Amino acid sequence: MYEVKLPQLSDSADESSVVLWYKAEGDQVNVGDTLLEVQTEKATSEITADVAGVLQKIAVERGETAHVGDVLATIA
Repeated sequence: MYEVKLPQLSDSADESSVVLWYKAEGDQVNVGDTLLEVQTEKATSEITADVAGVLQKIAVERGETAHVGDVLATIA
C-alpha cells in the first residue's frame, strides 16, 4: 500500500486545501496520472501518482485542508 502525502509546494505553504479529485475510490491509477488539485494561498497545483494501482481510500475530501506530510489517499 502506498500513501499519497501532501508535498511541500512552496517555502511559505505548510497547508493546502483540496480543490478537486480527478480520481474516485476504486479507480485504476497509472504512474503520472493527476489524482487531485490543491490550492495554497498563492497557487493551485496538481498532485500526480508516483505508483500504479487502485485508489483505495481518499483521506482528505474536497474542501478540506491538509498540512504538509498528511496522507491524502492510499493506492493499493
